Order: sequence, then structure tokens, then C-alpha cells
Amino acid sequence: MTRSLVTVVIPVHNGERFLAEAIESALGQIHQPVEVIVVDDGSTDGSAAVAESYPEVRLIRAENGGPGAARNLGVAAARGDAVANLDADDLMVPERIERQLEAVAAGADVVLSGEEHRVEEGAELPEGVTAPRAPISDGRPVYHPMTFLASRAALERIGPFADMRYGEDTDWALRAFEAGLNVVCLDEPLLVRRFHGGNATYDFEATRGALFSTLRARVERKRA
Repeated sequence: MTRSLVTVVIPVHNGERFLAEAIESALGQIHQPVEVIVVDDGSTDGSAAVAESYPEVRLIRAENGGPGAARNLGVAAARGDAVANLDADDLMVPERIERQLEAVAAGADVVLSGEEHRVEEGAELPEGVTAPRAPISDGRPVYHPMTFLASRAALERIGPFADMRYGEDTDWALRAFEAGLNVVCLDEPLLVRRFHGGNATYDFEATRGALFSTLRARVERKRA
């Protein structure tokens, strides 16, 4: 039986420290085949060289445009029937894609999951993670949008990620809910989210401001 090709898009900006582990977690999925695309978002470190050291990885080089722009480049180049998000400092558990595709086969358009937190030595969980967060949809629990896998049809229907430095994934997930897509949330932790002191999440004021902007845009869409 033919198995669906899934593309994992990994945007990276000066993330060479953990990129290799992120790539290996994507390549090591139980489900195969998997296509891994790394979008180097104007890095000045060795991120591109790390990606190039893996023959299986497709590398896209771009000027620094932020995570939304990088994700859009990766999605545009993806050949898979579905696309999974992964940040350059996070890890996919081996069964992540397999479990999410099971939900797609059962009718889901977008699949989110729980996450495990890994705090590196010398770091602590940022305020943006420990503080209460608003749910991304009424009556639903909070799941990090970075855990999502979406079918190609869902990506085409919702359109590109917003041109935002923070919160582009939340914005996309909100639009998916609003469009009436079947968004399934799996409780099991299928993503290991790593905190090391340099994550964008530590800039709580910026991430909170992005969340407010995203929610304001949601209200404006409802009014329209």
C-alpha cells in the first residue's frame, strides 16, 4: 500500500546548536516517507552547513524575513500530501507523524497534539509558558500551534502564514478554526519543546503583544 509523503518544514535563524537533533527527529519518524525541508532564514551562524550535512534534507536559503515568511517558503516547496511544523530547537517524538496521519485518515484537516517541555541546564520556563494563556478556540483546551500537521487541502484553503515575527502559528490556527476545518487535538505529547534561554518565547512582552494583535484581527474578521 502506498504511504503518504509528509513534509516537515523547519525554519531556522541562527539555530545551529540544536538543528541537527531536530532534523534527526524528523528523519527518524516511524512513518515513512518523510521529506525534510530546512529554510535558513538569513542565519549568520553554521545553520546552513548543518542542514547541508544531511543528504536527505532540502535546504532553502532566504534573506531574514521572520518565521512566517520562512514557513511559507517551506510550504510552497513541499511535495508532501501533508505538512508538519517543527522549530529548529524542538524534537518530534518518533510516532508523531504516524499518530497525526491516523487522525487525518479519520477525517481531520488539521491535527494538534500535546507537548513535553525540556528545560536545558541553566534555563527555566519562560513567563509566556507558565502564565495562563487564552484558548485558541472557544471551549477547547490550549494546544501549541507548533504541534500541527495539516493536509495540503487545509493549507491551500487557509492560505499562507501571516507576516509576523511572533504568533504566526497561532494566527494560522485561529483562521483554521474560523474556516470550520476539522481541527483535532490529541492529548498525547508528540512534540518535545526545548527551552534554552534563547527562545523567542522568553520575550514575553513581544509574544503577548503578538497574541493581542492576533486576537484583535480575529475580532475584525468576525465583524467583517
